[in-house]
Amino acid sequence: MRVLTSITLFLSFILFGCGSGNGSDQKSTTEKQQSEPKKQEMRIVTLNGAITEIIAAAGETDKIVGVDVTSNYPQEVQKLPKVGHNMKIQAEGILSLEPTHVLGNEGNIKPEVREQLKQSGVELIMFPERDYSVEGTNKLVKDVCEAIDKPEKSSEIISSIKTDLTKLNNFEEKPKVLFIYARGAGTTMIGGTKTPMNTIIEIAGGENAITEIEEYQPLTSEALVEANPDAVLLFNSGAGSLNGSAGILKLPGMKATTAGKNKNFIVMDGALLSNFGPRVGKAALELNQKLSEI
Repeated sequence: MRVLTSITLFLSFILFGCGSGNGSDQKSTTEKQQSEPKKQEMRIVTLNGAITEIIAAAGETDKIVGVDVTSNYPQEVQKLPKVGHNMKIQAEGILSLEPTHVLGNEGNIKPEVREQLKQSGVELIMFPERDYSVEGTNKLVKDVCEAIDKPEKSSEIISSIKTDLTKLNNFEEKPKVLFIYARGAGTTMIGGTKTPMNTIIEIAGGENAITEIEEYQPLTSEALVEANPDAVLLFNSGAGSLNGSAGILKLPGMKATTAGKNKNFIVMDGALLSNFGPRVGKAALELNQKLSEI
């Protein structure tokens, strides 16, 4: 009888003792998990429209808490707080949004603002000044996706750009295109051969009607007549500041050009044309189609 009692007590010790041990282990594991700090959710302020578009294309729009004034696409970001533009951006405006990351291009902010952001503990990521080309866009896409921990998204975005570019029409004779930047009739500039607008014109299958200048310079009637473009390209904001086609036609020398005689005025979204972000293929394709219609 004593032997049976001893065996019973021994079995009870093993069963209940082991059960207690498992509960203790589970408790320890739970406590360990609870004590591990959670990875802080990204809160991003962007200082460049192309960077904003890339983050959105990567499916991370909800991580953006503030943008610069050049960021107006996609539509969701238009509702976000604006921190200013380039050298007018102040650290206080950015820090008030409590970001974990600030992404921009070199030259977007003043050195003192950059230092203030660094000292605040915010992760500041400034990408090198890029080449405004498809290759330059692809590199920026890779860099931004890496910075927001979404490197796998870069190949999707780059593939989408490539797909759009394969749809471009070829021209037997390249149309001559003149880009005019306008802020009313009193402020009109033409873009030369080393501007982003020259690049997008060439990608779209056209050629710059102005070859004698490299950057931007004021529009003159002499330069316009000499260039004699087949088409004139403007941002929609620029065309609006001139009151549309009627105002464009009134620019000195315009009526003497092929573009003026045929009213070949191409008006497109400024951010789409000039950002060189994930929509660069769509921009080139839209311009290419419009050039095909003249």
